[in-house]
Amino acid sequence: MKKFLALAITAAMLLSFAVIGTSAAEVYDGTSVSASLSGAGTEADPYLIANGADLAFFAANAVAGASYKLTADIVWASAAEATNWTPVEFNGTFDGNGHSISGLCVKGEKNAAFFATAAGAIKNLTIKDSTFEGSKYIAAIVGQVVAADAKESAPSLTIENCVSYATLISTKNSSLIGSMIGDAFANAKTPNYLTVTVSGCVNYGTISSTTDGTVYVGGIIGRTYGIPAIVENCANFGDLNSISAITGGIVGQGGISGDTYEGFSTKISNCLNTGNATGKRICGGIIGRAYPGVYVDGCVNTGSMTITATDAAKDGYNDQLGPITGHGPDARADAATFVNCGEITNCYNSAEAVFTNSNDAAAKPFYASLATNKTAAELNSAATVTALGDAWELKDGVLTLKIVATAGQVESAQPEVTEPEVTEPAPEDTKPADPVPTGDSALVFAVIAIISVLGVAAVAKRREN
Repeated sequence: MKKFLALAITAAMLLSFAVIGTSAAEVYDGTSVSASLSGAGTEADPYLIANGADLAFFAANAVAGASYKLTADIVWASAAEATNWTPVEFNGTFDGNGHSISGLCVKGEKNAAFFATAAGAIKNLTIKDSTFEGSKYIAAIVGQVVAADAKESAPSLTIENCVSYATLISTKNSSLIGSMIGDAFANAKTPNYLTVTVSGCVNYGTISSTTDGTVYVGGIIGRTYGIPAIVENCANFGDLNSISAITGGIVGQGGISGDTYEGFSTKISNCLNTGNATGKRICGGIIGRAYPGVYVDGCVNTGSMTITATDAAKDGYNDQLGPITGHGPDARADAATFVNCGEITNCYNSAEAVFTNSNDAAAKPFYASLATNKTAAELNSAATVTALGDAWELKDGVLTLKIVATAGQVESAQPEVTEPEVTEPAPEDTKPADPVPTGDSALVFAVIAIISVLGVAAVAKRREN
């Protein structure tokens, strides 16, 4: 009987461990590097990154034009206190495959991001529990997008279905900071060529500037300038805390100053900002400064905007804020007729959002007029969803983007289910098979299994006596 009891308990414990499994990824040891990666580096057979040692190999040996895919969550470090990651110059395809990388830290570098520069495609990647603090180009995903000088060799960059929970900090003047891209720039006077698309991406992290100067701060992209750029189906939920010049809920600055080139535009559509933004001079719910060539459509802001400092000597220049864009003319008298900030259509703002200007809160009526104000009840209604289109939905009674529910995840193709014709009624006592327990239910199942085994053993013991 004792042998039976011991075997039963052992079996129950093994069963509980098998059912519960291991929920957290192991922390990388910080030193090991894989000798190589599985796969051929092609789109059909990408190089596979399964752990920290594989990621270390990738960082030191990224192959131009190759494809990479994560196969597991990776914890690079348990705490992000000191620099532990060297940003990678990348040209290829990186598929996060619905997994996350956490514990990254970069401090004091010009390019502070997972990728220093990038071209190609980055998708399905989540960055968590990480800090990127830098002096020029700061982002969770790509610090800087570098343009080519010839149209025929133009690279492109697509960032799709990515999520950032990272803390981003700019520490010097003239820097550019955004969760997905810090800067996407080409000189409009002598145009370089490049195409950037950011789609289905979400930021939850706090983005800050600690320097009192000209810094471009955006929830998704710090700046797009002189290139064709598309930002669509993106959301920012993180607060933007800046004591510097230009802040936007989605994009800090976009368009071309003083010049127009066909095709060199910034198009922002179906984007949501709920983060509160603070800026020194220019602050907008969707885009901080909108130069000509900017097109904003179907966007919603519910965040509050605050200008923290003004200069009376530059009346009208240091108090530019609005629910969609904060950019305006240098003379306040022209504010009611100024239209040279691109095209803004079908955009909405929460009537509860607060717009605070330390000099004159009502200085820019034109910019307030670029969005339709709605109360919470009006904003969170089927009518607003209909007006905005298929990218939007009501989730638990709150207006949001559909992509927010799936950002960072990989959608699996589901086979079509054909319902068979029922020729006979199913028996009344038919009982579906018990589901396989997962997560918390697995723990409950394991405990019940152990108690059941112990109970059976106790009964057997009493019978034996």
